[in-house]
Amino acid sequence: MLLNLGLEKGDRVAFLDKTCPWYLEFYYGITLGGLVAVPLNYRLVERELIYIINNCRPKAIIVGSEYTNIIDSIRSHIPTIKHFISMEPADGYMLYESKIKESSPLEPNVEISAKDLAVISYTSGTTSMPKGVMLSHGNISANAANENLSVCITHDDIVYYPAPLFHVMGCMAMGMLATGCTLVFEEYKAEKFYERIQQESITKVVTTAGPLTMLVNSEINYKQYDLSSLRTVITGGSPMPGKIATELFNILPNLEVMYVSFAQTEASPFITIDAVTRQDILEGRYNEHSGREVFLTRVKIVDDQDNDLPVGHRGEIIARGPNVMLGYWEMPEENTQTLREGWLHTNDIGYFDSNGYLYVVDRKKDMILSGSENVSSKEVESVLYQHPAIADAAVIGVSDEKWGERVHAVIVLKSGQQEDPEGIIKFCRENLAGYKTPRSIEFISDLPRNATGKVLKNRLREKYKK
Repeated sequence: MLLNLGLEKGDRVAFLDKTCPWYLEFYYGITLGGLVAVPLNYRLVERELIYIINNCRPKAIIVGSEYTNIIDSIRSHIPTIKHFISMEPADGYMLYESKIKESSPLEPNVEISAKDLAVISYTSGTTSMPKGVMLSHGNISANAANENLSVCITHDDIVYYPAPLFHVMGCMAMGMLATGCTLVFEEYKAEKFYERIQQESITKVVTTAGPLTMLVNSEINYKQYDLSSLRTVITGGSPMPGKIATELFNILPNLEVMYVSFAQTEASPFITIDAVTRQDILEGRYNEHSGREVFLTRVKIVDDQDNDLPVGHRGEIIARGPNVMLGYWEMPEENTQTLREGWLHTNDIGYFDSNGYLYVVDRKKDMILSGSENVSSKEVESVLYQHPAIADAAVIGVSDEKWGERVHAVIVLKSGQQEDPEGIIKFCRENLAGYKTPRSIEFISDLPRNATGKVLKNRLREKYKK
C-alpha cells in the first residue's frame, strides 16, 4: 500500500492510535517494505506531536478514528506528510482497509539488511523533549532472540501484554510473536488484570514494575478470580521492590518465576535479565537485583573517565552488543556522548556483585548530593516501601540553603491508612544513615508516571524550582 503511494526505502511512516489489533500490523507492514516505523504516543498534545513529526519528517501517517481531529488541528504545521490514512472514513483521509485491498498480496521486492533502520522510537521525555532512538532490523532481531531464549516463550504460551505499544515494548511484542505464542494486549487497567488472566488462561505477563506496584496496592479482591494458569511474570523498567515481589507471589498461587531485568529503549531494550523463583522469595535470596547480561551483550561498570571498576564498586552502567541502537535521530553531539567506542552509556549508576548480578542504584541525575554525601534515591525508596502504610513513593533532591540539596520523599499512602511525616522520618532514621533520611515529606494521591510506569521525577521537582 505505502510503496504504491510512491514511498521509498528509508522513508518514515508515523502512526497514531491506541493499542489495537492492527497496531502490530503497522509495525510489520511498514518495516517489511523497507520503510521506517514511527509510533506516536497518543497521550501527547499538539505541540509535542508537531515537534516529533517535524523532527523525523514522515511522508505518511496512519491515524485511528479517535485522533483524526488532533491531526487535522496541526495539518498546517506538519508539511512533510503527504498521505493521510485513517482506520475509519474521515474527510481528507484515505481509508486504510480500502488501500490494503487495492494493494498486491505479494511480499514487496525490497532488499533489507540487519543494519537498515527499522523503527524510530521516541523516548518518553522524562528529562527534556523526546529523542528519536534509531533501532535497526538487527537490533530488533537481537532483542527477540534475547527475550525468547531468556524467558522461554513457546507457541503454547498465552502472553498478556497490558501496555501501550507506541514505545519499545511494541518492538518486543514483534519478537514474541515470532515464537508462535498467542498475544493478548490492551492498555493497563488494574481492574482488568485479574479478569483477563482468568478469561484467557494467561500463562505469562509482560509489564513493568510500576503497574505491578499499583496492582499489588489496589483494593481489588483478587481472590474472586481463578489465577492458576499464570506461571511467569516478566518485568522491566526499574528494579522490582522486594516487598512488592513478595506480595505478588502471595497473590498468584501458581506463579513459578518472575524475570527481573535492566532495560532501555536504546538497547532494544534488554541489557540484563534473570529469573527469580518462588523459592528465592521465600528464602530471602532476592535482594532487588536486575539480573545478568543477556546473550551476546557485554555490560561493564566504569568511572567518569571510562575506566573499568571492580566488583562491588559503583559507577556508570555501559553496554555493547547487537541490541544497541544505531544512535539518536539527527543528534550527532548526543550520539558522541552516549555511544563511545561502541559502548552505550546508559546514564544509570550501578554495580555488579561477585555472582554477576547487576544492581541498578540510580539515574545519574537522580543521585542526591546532600552536603558532601551522595544519596541514592532508590535506596531510600526501597526502605519507604517497607513501611506498612505506604503504597507508593518517590524520592528527589530539593534545594537546601545548608546542605545544597536535601532528601525529600513524595508518598502515596495506602487506602484507609494514616501516618504523619514525623512517623515516616523516624521509620527511615531507624533503617538508614542520618544523611540518607528524608528531611521533608509530602503526601499526594498518585505519583505522575509515563506510559511505561516510570515515575516522572522531573514533574515532582518542578514545584521546588519555582
